[in-house]
Amino acid sequence: MNNIPFLAVGNGELDGNKRLKKNALINCPHCLKSHRVKLGKNEDGEETNTLMFYTCGKKSYLCGIDGVSLGKE
Repeated sequence: MNNIPFLAVGNGELDGNKRLKKNALINCPHCLKSHRVKLGKNEDGEETNTLMFYTCGKKSYLCGIDGVSLGKE
């Protein structure tokens, strides 16, 4: 259980970051290519922008929370 990833975002910490939408292109720092933003699903199986991610190869990376980018790009 010591290897569980953790992310904390404080109030206003993402203010000023760009808005993200489903299928937007995001630059990948791992492969230096662009990938499409995907949406997570809620408990009813419906897509929601609460958690937004992209896939590079076989791995997925968190890129947005509640429609706001985690990066400053």
